[in-house]
Amino acid sequence: MLSVFCSPSRYTQGQDATARLGAEMVTLGLDGPALVVAGRSPARMLTEVWKASFAEAGITHEVHPFGGECTVAEIERIKDRAGAFKAGVIVGSGGGKVLDAARAAAADLRLPVICCPTVASSDAPCSALSVIYS
Repeated sequence: MLSVFCSPSRYTQGQDATARLGAEMVTLGLDGPALVVAGRSPARMLTEVWKASFAEAGITHEVHPFGGECTVAEIERIKDRAGAFKAGVIVGSGGGKVLDAARAAAADLRLPVICCPTVASSDAPCSALSVIYS
């Protein structure tokens, strides 16, 4: 019997990892535009870090507030914004629900996704699926 394990193709962690996000994306050939789907706390605490990191890497970005739950409606809202912004990559920043919604929207749009977790207890950054609530 075969076992299949799906995981990110690249995993980066460490001090100032968020500040290096733009450079890491360039290394992967992702030059944006980047739609950053962010929970309230990450948006408040990291907007300036993203601004500097993406500017240094020459990546256009926009921060899009997460609606609070990973639902079909929220995924559609993210997809609508990504389409209007002409996003080339979706970045999810926050807890598991944010990452699940960003991953689902990116999958539907056939875009790459970058997961930037802000809680250590979630397995969402390494998951290949999204939990969608109804």
